[in-house]
Amino acid sequence: ALDSTSLLQYLVGRGVSSRVLDMLDAVLANDYGESLSAIGAGECVDEQRGWVHGEKYLVFSRGSWSDIARHYAAALKDVRLNKQVTRIAYSGHTRAGEKQVRVHCADGSHVDADAVVVSTSVGVLRSGAVQFSPPLPPPRTAAFEGVGFANALKFVLVFSSRFWPDDFYDCVCADSFVPEFWITPPLAHRRTPPPSFHLMAGFATGARAGREAGAGVA
Repeated sequence: ALDSTSLLQYLVGRGVSSRVLDMLDAVLANDYGESLSAIGAGECVDEQRGWVHGEKYLVFSRGSWSDIARHYAAALKDVRLNKQVTRIAYSGHTRAGEKQVRVHCADGSHVDADAVVVSTSVGVLRSGAVQFSPPLPPPRTAAFEGVGFANALKFVLVFSSRFWPDDFYDCVCADSFVPEFWITPPLAHRRTPPPSFHLMAGFATGARAGREAGAGVA
């Protein structure tokens, strides 16, 4: 059954050559955030069935993630930055006019609210850096304890001149130290006049990211 088969096992069983396996590990597995041996074949099938955009990259044409964040932040009355949350105390029983949740911060301050949306990574939840009072129900802690979370490494190279074509946006190198480069120009490069620099982003995940992060500076 595919549910218990890794993508590497499935591909090897189908007779895929080692050269193609290296390429798939550099682009497909890298995008999933792990190696082929750590990705479930069944998960890949489920995702492909739900993907409706074809073999195209989805790229913002008139903005960026920062623009989206600013758009939604404009409707918020109180935005606080650089606040490290250490504890969330919540209660389902309050008196009239009282808030149900108190969020405690490392600097000694706190915020009272009717509800809290916790969007930290699985790694932060596992570390115990944020304490919950009362503790989260065991089924919830078991859920995030059972979710795999691999490393990812992204770095940006800055060039004074562009040496690649306008329509060149992605490069995959199966035998390279960095398996994938993204060369989508930022929004600034669509403005007139464009800036004097050009960007190229390298991307690696899984065990490869761990090795590269510890490589040091040449």
